[in-house]
Amino acid sequence: MRIVSCILILFLSLELYSQQKGIIFQEESTFESVLNKAQKENKIIFLDGYDTSCPYSRNLTNNIFRKKEVGDFFNQNFINVSFNSKGGEGIKIRQRYGIGYPFYLYLNSKGEIIHLYDEDKSADAAVLIENAKDALSASKNFKAIKQRIADGDYSISTITSYLHLDPQPANLDTLLNVYFQKIDNDKKMSEQSWKLFKNWLIDVDNFQFKYFFKHRTEFEQKFGKKETNKKIVAVYKAFIEHEHLTHKKGNISVEFIDSMLFKEAFLKFEYISAMDSFKENSKNNMVWKTYIQKAKDYLSYKLDTDELCYLSWKIYENYKTFNDINSLKLARDWSFISIQSEPDNSLYIDTYAHILFDLGYKREAITYEEKALKIALNNKDDFSQFCKNEIKKMKCKSK
Repeated sequence: MRIVSCILILFLSLELYSQQKGIIFQEESTFESVLNKAQKENKIIFLDGYDTSCPYSRNLTNNIFRKKEVGDFFNQNFINVSFNSKGGEGIKIRQRYGIGYPFYLYLNSKGEIIHLYDEDKSADAAVLIENAKDALSASKNFKAIKQRIADGDYSISTITSYLHLDPQPANLDTLLNVYFQKIDNDKKMSEQSWKLFKNWLIDVDNFQFKYFFKHRTEFEQKFGKKETNKKIVAVYKAFIEHEHLTHKKGNISVEFIDSMLFKEAFLKFEYISAMDSFKENSKNNMVWKTYIQKAKDYLSYKLDTDELCYLSWKIYENYKTFNDINSLKLARDWSFISIQSEPDNSLYIDTYAHILFDLGYKREAITYEEKALKIALNNKDDFSQFCKNEIKKMKCKSK
C-alpha cells in the first residue's frame, strides 16, 4: 500500500511539473484584482482571453503556452492571467476595450493596452516570445507606436507596425489616405506601398484604388496579374459586403469595374455567407445543401486551391451528419485537384488521404498519409506528429 502511495505521489508530482513548465496563469477572480496585483508587483499583465471553439486559441492553450521556453520568459516578466473570453470577466473585458474574441493583451497596472498579440501567429513559440519582448520595449510596443502616429509620424514603417498589431483600427482610412497622398507616383509603385495597399486598403472609392485601377497594367507587370486581380476581387467583395450589411445600394463608376472579377467577388461573397450560415446551423440539411451548392458555383467559376482543400475537409468532417456520400465523392475530386496543383503540400495530401479512407480506398489512403508525413518531416513541421497518429489509426481500422 505504501509503494502504491509513493507511486501515486510521484505521478502527481510529475503531472504538476509538466503543467507548470509552461506559462503559469495566476488565479485571480476579477479584473480589478489583476490590476491591483500588477500595481503591487510593478509588472505588466499578460491577459489570455481564450476561446475553446477557436483552433488558434486551442493551439496556444494546449501547445504553445506549455512550452518551457515560453513559460520561462512569461513567468519571469509578466503577471499571467487567463479568462474565458465568452463568459464572466472575459465579457466585461471585451466590453471595456471594445474587442472581439479570443483576445491577447498586455496591460499596465492602470489597465492601459501597451501591446497586443495576433492569435493567427500562434503556431510558433519564437514569434510569441519576440512579441512579448516588444511588449516590454518602450520604443517597440503598441502604445509607443500609437503615440508616434499621434505625434504625426506617418512613415510606412510606423503605419505598417501599427496595422500588424491592430489590423482594423477606427482610423484606418485616415492613416492610409495621409500616407498615399503624401507620396509620389514612383513610391506608389514601390514594394512597401504595394504591401500596405494589398493588405489593408479595401475601399472602392479610395483615390489610391482608383490610381491602382487606372495603372493596372503597370501593377500587373511589377507584381503579377494573379496578385493584382486578387486585390481587385477583395475590394469588390468588401463593397458587396457593405451593401449587404447596410441594405444600401452602392455605386461604382463604370471605369473601375471589371465585370468578370466582379462576378467572382459576388460568387465568393455568396459562398462565404453560406459557409458562415452553416457554422451557425451545422445540423440543418437545407443550410448544408446551400453551402455545397454555393461552393460549387464559386469553385466552378474560380479554381481556388486553398478553398478546395478547406471545403474538402469540411465535407469530410460533416458528410456523415447528412449521410451525404455524393458530397464526399465531390470532395475527393476537389482534393485531388488541390494536390495536383501543390504536390508537396502535406496538408492537402492529408485531406485527400482521409477522404479516400472513408470511401473505402484504405490501402491507397495510408500510402498518401505516409507521403504527407514524409513531406512534413522534411519541412520539420509539427504537423508530422498528427500524420503519425493518423497512420496508426488508419492501419488499426484496416485490420
